[in-house]
Amino acid sequence: MAVGYLVNLGTDNSAWTSDTIATTTTTFTPAVSGPNPTATIGAGTWTFTGTLADGTVVTNQIMGGIFQTDSSGRLYFVPDNAVSSVTSATVDTSPIYTGPPAITGGTGADSLAGTNNPNLINGGAGNDTITGANAATTNVVAGGVNDRDVLIGGDGNDSIHGQGGSDRLVGGAGNDFLNGGAGADIADYSGASVAINATAGGTSTVVAGNQGTDTLSGIDGFIGSAFNDTLTGFDGDGTDPDGSRFYNYIDGGGGNDLIDGKTGSDYLFGGDGNDTVIGGIFDGTGSTDDQVFGGAGNDLLYGDDTLGTASAGGADLIDGGTGHDTILAGGGNDTVFGGDGDDRINGNAGDDLIHGNTGADRISGDAGNDTIFGGIGADTIYGGNGGDTIDGGADNDLIYGYGDFTGTGAGTDDGAADSLSGGLGNDTIFGGGGNDTLRGGDGDDSLSGDAGDDLIDGGAGADSMSGGLGADSMLGGAGIDSMSGGDGNDTMDGGDDADRMQGNAGNDFILGGTGNDTIFGGDGADTIDGGADNDLIYGYGDNVGGTDDGAADSLSGGLGNDTIFGGGGSDTLRGGDGDDSLSGDAGDDLIDGGTGADSMSGGQGNDTLLGGDGNDTMDGGVGADSLAGGAGQDSISGGDGNDTLDGGNDNDFLSGGIGNDSLLGGAGNDILLGGDGADTMEGGTGNDLLDGGAGADSQTGGEGFDTFIAGNGDTITDFNTATGQDFADGNQANNDFVDLGGHYNAANLATINAARRAAGLKEYATALGWMRGDQADGVLNDISTANGFAENFSMTIRSGAGATAPSDLTFDNTNVVCFSGETLIETAEGPVRADALKVGDRVRTRDAGLQPVRWIGRRHLDAEMLAANPNLRPIRIAAGSLGANTPSSDLVVSPQHRVLIRSKIAARMFGTTEVLVAAKQLLLLDGIDIAEDLIDVTYVHFLFDAHQIVYSNGAETESLHTGDEALKSVGAASRVEILALFPELQAGPARPLVAGRQARKLADRHQSNRRPLVM
Repeated sequence: MAVGYLVNLGTDNSAWTSDTIATTTTTFTPAVSGPNPTATIGAGTWTFTGTLADGTVVTNQIMGGIFQTDSSGRLYFVPDNAVSSVTSATVDTSPIYTGPPAITGGTGADSLAGTNNPNLINGGAGNDTITGANAATTNVVAGGVNDRDVLIGGDGNDSIHGQGGSDRLVGGAGNDFLNGGAGADIADYSGASVAINATAGGTSTVVAGNQGTDTLSGIDGFIGSAFNDTLTGFDGDGTDPDGSRFYNYIDGGGGNDLIDGKTGSDYLFGGDGNDTVIGGIFDGTGSTDDQVFGGAGNDLLYGDDTLGTASAGGADLIDGGTGHDTILAGGGNDTVFGGDGDDRINGNAGDDLIHGNTGADRISGDAGNDTIFGGIGADTIYGGNGGDTIDGGADNDLIYGYGDFTGTGAGTDDGAADSLSGGLGNDTIFGGGGNDTLRGGDGDDSLSGDAGDDLIDGGAGADSMSGGLGADSMLGGAGIDSMSGGDGNDTMDGGDDADRMQGNAGNDFILGGTGNDTIFGGDGADTIDGGADNDLIYGYGDNVGGTDDGAADSLSGGLGNDTIFGGGGSDTLRGGDGDDSLSGDAGDDLIDGGTGADSMSGGQGNDTLLGGDGNDTMDGGVGADSLAGGAGQDSISGGDGNDTLDGGNDNDFLSGGIGNDSLLGGAGNDILLGGDGADTMEGGTGNDLLDGGAGADSQTGGEGFDTFIAGNGDTITDFNTATGQDFADGNQANNDFVDLGGHYNAANLATINAARRAAGLKEYATALGWMRGDQADGVLNDISTANGFAENFSMTIRSGAGATAPSDLTFDNTNVVCFSGETLIETAEGPVRADALKVGDRVRTRDAGLQPVRWIGRRHLDAEMLAANPNLRPIRIAAGSLGANTPSSDLVVSPQHRVLIRSKIAARMFGTTEVLVAAKQLLLLDGIDIAEDLIDVTYVHFLFDAHQIVYSNGAETESLHTGDEALKSVGAASRVEILALFPELQAGPARPLVAGRQARKLADRHQSNRRPLVM
């Protein structure tokens, strides 16, 4: 069985050029048709439009095959190359074929002649004379009809004359004389029992075994035997009687044949077997375009002469057919089909079109602008010189834009611009010199542009790409790609998936695309955009032997959580969207975090860092850096150098580090740390914390209730100037605050007073009074070695244009207490400062042991309030003025605060040894005076569930008693709070209360008798 395409023979029942061929296949049984010696009529060609099995699409392409018949005489074309689909097809070249014989001789010596139509004439037995139609008839001349007779001699020594037209002559058995006459005539030896050696043109002899020894004249072509024939064409072309050019037609048939078409344009068919077919030598006329078809077997096919020494050649059509063929197209613009099998093809000179078709082919375009399709199979393809276009097709191909390697190991490369495509499979492509285009297609491809400005497209798959020399453009496409730009200003786009990209030398432009990409800029001023997803970007080369020339790179992360390293040079880093990590490294860098919670490091150099939206972490590193946090709660560190920090909106953390820094908190409740150096700090709006650190710093809080941590040499510029400041209500949270308690306290008060006594100056009664006195000249500088201190401390507090008024420095805004806050109260934990007590603390009482504090209140009275209410001025009870070591240190209380008196005088006057007397009633006694030196005062009061006696600086005093006069000292708001908390609180005192004249009389008698108030 065979599969072929049915040929429409027409009404004359004969095969002609342009006869239509069916577009669908038919399965048939090859059979001898009538007197034809074999079912295979011979080789031929069809003009084919459609698709080959390897996917190659062709239009009006001439391709080879064989013509076969079935038992009914129907003719079929079986193509050498497998076909996927047929759009249209016609006969191009065919062996002469006519249906069943019109004329048949008998057993004697017959004389037979044909008509003017195609004739099949069989002489039968005997020595016959067979003559084809006379081409000189009116029909031939008028209609240009070219008879195609099939003349079969049969047994005997026949004389066969083709006359006019293109005829097929079969001598049969016997020693025959075959005279083709005019036209392209073919001698058919397909039935010979031995290999034949025949030469077309002129007169020759052919020894054909069972077909005898024939004499040939005017024969232009052959159909060979099934053996190893040697068939040679004639030089040049012939002419039909109607003036049409005809050519050598040689069909080797079976066997390993040697076929030489000589000069002229030949139709050469190797047929079955391992054939050697030579198209012939180019004669310089421009019309010697051979068509060479190898057929089945491992053929050696030449488009021109065997040695390939011709300087030029025709535009040959060469089809290897099935088998592992070797094809040398020769000079000229050739069209080559390798067919099935592992072929070796060389296009030689000229602009060739080469199809490897199916099989692992080795193809070389050689010189000229060639177009090469590898087809199915793992092909090796060399473009050679010229601007070549190569498509590897399916499977894993190896493609070179330049020439094949010579025996010395050197290739040829003229630097022309090639277009190289791998197609399907894992391909390897080398562009060579010139501005080449490389496309990997599907599969995991390796593409090297080499020299020139190349365009490299990896396509789908995990591709490896190298640009080489020149300004290359590279596109990764889908898949995890590896890309290296090489030298030159390259453009790279990673496409989809997680790619690894290296710009290498040159000013490169690199786009990572989607996927978690790793990108190295290499040397040169590179521009890199990571694109979507989480990218890792370096402005310099990779970590293995990488280089960094310090050029200024522009690096952008794009979408995703990116990590970017600038390297040397003044780089620009932009994080884009996402939580990015940006490191400028060396150079004066610009770093913009964009949106997201970014981490930024300037490294060395004078860098500019912009946080953008999100909660950013920023470190300027070494150099004079500028850092702006933007929106979000940012953490900003200037590092070494004279830096400028701007927190922007929200609650930011700013640390200047080493150097003379400028810090601006902006909006929000910011923390500003100056660090080492003379820093300038401004909190902006919000309740800020400013810590100057080492160095002479300038601190400006701005709007809000700011907290200053000031050191030696610092200046606060706007203390108490913001809106809503209240620094006299006992609340330290609603005003600016600087904690100076570590400098102005009881211990240091003793040191300054010692210095003042030595200088004959009045001593300060309290730490707060001392601080205010120190502020009188606008500078706090009493703490100095000249005054007996171990160090020199200087600080300036200003409220805008001038120094802060001394009276505006209070416990609320400095944490320096006037007196009451420093009073030590005995508790379960030992002595505790009154201003440190908290609700719930257990205080030791005289009568009830440890009792929890139920309420604590503070009231600050400034100079204006004391002037308006002199009855509220505090009373100072000097140490020991109540009795031996009672109090243990000066005790300052409000005028109505009662002190326990225990004496015989009290017993005689009131019938009890212990009474409570208001401090203001004891002013007659030595050591008890109004504290006139105090500019303002803060009273601390606390309540228990009942009126109690507590221990204050060792003296027994009362807790707050809710009498009318006592409640005046706590303020209106506190009175409302107390009455709300303790509606059940009884007015009954812990001891009898002695008031007014009686109290003063008691004090007078103690003073007159020089008796202590407390025994």
